[in-house]
Amino acid sequence: MRSLTLVALSTLAAAVSAQNCNPTYNTTSAGPCFANCNEKAGKELYSDWTNDSTSPHFLKSLSFMCNKGTSEYMAFMTTAGMCMVSCSNPELFSTEFASACAWWQVHRNDTCSLSNQTTTSNSTSSNSSSSQSSTAKTSLASSHANNLQVYVMAAAAAATYFLI
Repeated sequence: MRSLTLVALSTLAAAVSAQNCNPTYNTTSAGPCFANCNEKAGKELYSDWTNDSTSPHFLKSLSFMCNKGTSEYMAFMTTAGMCMVSCSNPELFSTEFASACAWWQVHRNDTCSLSNQTTTSNSTSSNSSSSQSSTAKTSLASSHANNLQVYVMAAAAAATYFLI
């Protein structure tokens, strides 16, 4: 039950800090050994696999690790797991895995593209300002909706914890 509470709290923390289509990913890495194993397994399945949360390919990359029951999940976990045998302190990966997949469950249906990435521009055109304002309002509404969804999930997890 403690792990369920940890997942709920991690999900809530990740969602509260969410911004735009790839919300801030607030999961601590398990270290270079595990990251290298994940990258090796991910790149075998998807050439654009990345652990960079700002990338438009990040959500799809996480799906290989978090979308249980698929052939991609089995292939990813088999390759990554065989590699991780040589990594020390497997508890670190367990913590990262739980947090990353809890975050992914909330954000897996977000849509991300190169055009959705936050960019800095020196343009002073009024159309650009209007477009940026509209995008900011849409992102804020999306962020509030995601935060509400996470709150409901956290409340359900807490209720389950206290009922069991």
